[in-house]
Amino acid sequence: MRILYLCHRIPFPPDKGEKIRAYHQIAQLARRHEVHLISFGEHPYDPASAEALRRICASVEIVQRPLLTAAVGVFGGLLGGSPLSIAAYASKPLRTAVAARCRATPPDVAVVYTAAMAPFAEHLSCPRLLDFVDVDSEKWRVYGERMRPPMSFVYAMEAKRLAAYEARIAEAFEHSILVSEAEARILAARVPQPSVTVIPNGVDLEYFRPAGQDGPAPEVRPRALFVGMMDYYPNCDAVAYFAKDILPIVRADIPGFEFHIVGRSPTAGVRALGRLPGVTVTGGVPDVRPHLAEALMAIAPFRIARGIQNKVLEAMACGVPVVGTSLAFQGIAARDGDGIRIVDEPAALAALVVELARTSSLRTARGAAARAYVERHHRWDAVGEALEGALERLIEADRGQSAATRGRARS
Repeated sequence: MRILYLCHRIPFPPDKGEKIRAYHQIAQLARRHEVHLISFGEHPYDPASAEALRRICASVEIVQRPLLTAAVGVFGGLLGGSPLSIAAYASKPLRTAVAARCRATPPDVAVVYTAAMAPFAEHLSCPRLLDFVDVDSEKWRVYGERMRPPMSFVYAMEAKRLAAYEARIAEAFEHSILVSEAEARILAARVPQPSVTVIPNGVDLEYFRPAGQDGPAPEVRPRALFVGMMDYYPNCDAVAYFAKDILPIVRADIPGFEFHIVGRSPTAGVRALGRLPGVTVTGGVPDVRPHLAEALMAIAPFRIARGIQNKVLEAMACGVPVVGTSLAFQGIAARDGDGIRIVDEPAALAALVVELARTSSLRTARGAAARAYVERHHRWDAVGEALEGALERLIEADRGQSAATRGRARS
């Protein structure tokens, strides 16, 4: 297949949520197909990222997206009634790049990564697959419920506008994919008979491996770990919840127990958590695996979340048991027997942390179960095969419709 892939940011390095999914989709498709990538680039961007993608793609075109341009787009959306998260990506240069690429190498099919890129594919003549990843309007709805005015009004407005837009493009595009059954149900409630496939995220099982497989394992410390971008509100809320409401209960039973927050760009509020007893905020680190290897468990205490949490899959792949709220696992079919524990009440969550911290055999068993689960259900090669199959079916359906149209014209 000749595939046009549109992405809202350069999917390299694959070190955060949306980049991870996009990069591995491209890498899997490029093994057997001709992939032409057009992506926005942060301003400025590292040219080495584009070069890494050129090694696997047939072509790569990066369109700069200056912050001023995004701000102008948001202002225009505010006045014009468009979703702000769509208006922020308005770009004549990217439209021009898409049109030029389609003239030079007409695609068999287009993969449109996130709703933000849908406007650039609305007039393509080839079949289009839209990867919503998750139903983003739901995130803004929750923000609207949790934030204070005036931002609560802005978020509520965005949720309403974006939900209407998501429904429209789901009907207009030939097929959509989402990351979980939970997200698919949300979209299905808004769109009559949507053409949707659920394709989850994978995890790099070679990179994320249990400690000790390639040498001596480091000493495990009485520590829980959270990994994530620490300027992302759901992550900030999750670590504050654990540090303030749960960790003190744990430390009452295990005084030396620690909570490490690992991730780039911690906000002032997150940095302030580092002054609490037992809390360490590391900021960005070159490699999260040593931190996972030293922790007794990973923590996912989300009160706001959408889709699949890559940080959960990565911890499980490293054989680290995960304790979290139900929202942390809403995109993952794993249950208590799969190396995770799900609990929403703070005291009960703290009790699970204490139990796991004190019982080495329990941690070992759950870590092994977690690794086995992701090996069965979250392999990137299986994700690639599912995406490849969806694209092939789209092309076959399009050819069938074209043949039927030609038959009616001849008759």
